[in-house]
Amino acid sequence: MQAVGPESKDQKKGPSKSWRFRLCRAHRDVSVGDGGNRRLLWDCCGNCKTSPQSFKPLQEKQDPVMEKKQPNVDRLDVRALTTHNSLVLVSTTPESTSTIGGTIVSSFSTLESTIQSMPSIYSEMGTLSDLDIIVNMMETPNCEEQSILDNNEEKISFLRALSASCMAAQKSGKDTLDLPYTKNELVEALLMVMETLPVHSVPSFLLSCSMLTVYNLSKMKPPFDPEQLSGILRLALHGIFNMETDLENPHSQALYQSSADTMEIMLKGLLSEVPTTSHLLFILKHINFWIHSNDPQERYRSVLCSTTVLRHALLLPDFNKSTELPALGHHVAQFGICITDTMEDVSNQARLTISCLYELLLDQMGLSVSEAEELWCHSYEDQKMLAYVDSCRVGELFRNIFTEDQKRTFLETSLRAIYNPELRIREAGILLVFSHLGKANEIMADKAEDVAEKIYQQIYKLQILREVPEALQCFFPSRGEMMPESEKDAP
Repeated sequence: MQAVGPESKDQKKGPSKSWRFRLCRAHRDVSVGDGGNRRLLWDCCGNCKTSPQSFKPLQEKQDPVMEKKQPNVDRLDVRALTTHNSLVLVSTTPESTSTIGGTIVSSFSTLESTIQSMPSIYSEMGTLSDLDIIVNMMETPNCEEQSILDNNEEKISFLRALSASCMAAQKSGKDTLDLPYTKNELVEALLMVMETLPVHSVPSFLLSCSMLTVYNLSKMKPPFDPEQLSGILRLALHGIFNMETDLENPHSQALYQSSADTMEIMLKGLLSEVPTTSHLLFILKHINFWIHSNDPQERYRSVLCSTTVLRHALLLPDFNKSTELPALGHHVAQFGICITDTMEDVSNQARLTISCLYELLLDQMGLSVSEAEELWCHSYEDQKMLAYVDSCRVGELFRNIFTEDQKRTFLETSLRAIYNPELRIREAGILLVFSHLGKANEIMADKAEDVAEKIYQQIYKLQILREVPEALQCFFPSRGEMMPESEKDAP
């Protein structure tokens, strides 16, 4: 499906800095393009605005020499400021021990000390009360002059004040804010702040403060409006998954890790706000948007984040593990497709994510993982052959525990993969479809080369010869439905 957007004379140029994230909101129908090459618009949230195709406009990149001459307090590349902020942002709550990237990061302080430490960076704002700062931000968008949205200090002061108000309410035993604005109105202002984040993502104190504010607001009632939450997730996840890092620079890696830890805290807070399977799938829907990226680093970050959220769901004592939702089949298929990823880290992480979904479904059936059949194969050293076998295992084992609706969504997602331009995705689609139909023996062999040949033959039958297995014919339109109206009426 081609991304559709308005044509303009400047289409051959990347978005300017002033464009930023304005087109990312739920009520806009514009997708992102980088010049003449339009990006695929993946069906993620029903109305996605940012394509996960490594979109990094050159206009946002600055000369390192110029950066030294014109420092920006929002960018976390000033040593003196960053050292303080990194410690602040990694530590959030006593319960927030991070597991992103396999590294355990313990909390250094409570969330309250984190928020209270922010004003020290902007001492000139200290004379204003939290309420004054919030009112100033809320009223400014209604005026013609909106310079406050171009001032990082004022935006961060607003985020600090909003977080402090949430914590004050919690401390007094309340779950609502004692402010002259509704939660939806405050979230709308928060979204306006987040929309000023640059398209070209860099480690940003503003991004981390925004995610901490979302975490605090998740403790207040009512729950986030789904449309607003969708905008928050798209902006925050883009900021983290699309963030550039220097693999040879430990400082750059530490900045990314700090931001990723903050994102993990935010997502855990959002899931704890509404601890249900449907809300879990809503969050995964936005995260999984990025597993379609052409950038392997973005795919890995996405699958890793999904694993973290699923593990948190399994540990929540009051989590409502309703497993009859049809979308579960879709998500299992999406992660199953990642098993054949050319990047081994993505493939291995996808297996961990599927294991969490497997445990979730088994738990609802009253079974433990130890009582169920082993999900993964351990008898092959050839990684490609192992990926083929494990993909088939996913199709076979989940077939036994899926509902009929989940089987349908699993097959629909797997069938769409067969028509993807990327070979690894087409291969995964064939493996998942045939194994889920109980016909894995038609494509499996002793060697990976032979399996690849059989997969190619099945793709040829489906796409060229139009030979559709009987069990799949319900997913394809009949010949009469595919014919134009003029042909149907012709003698």
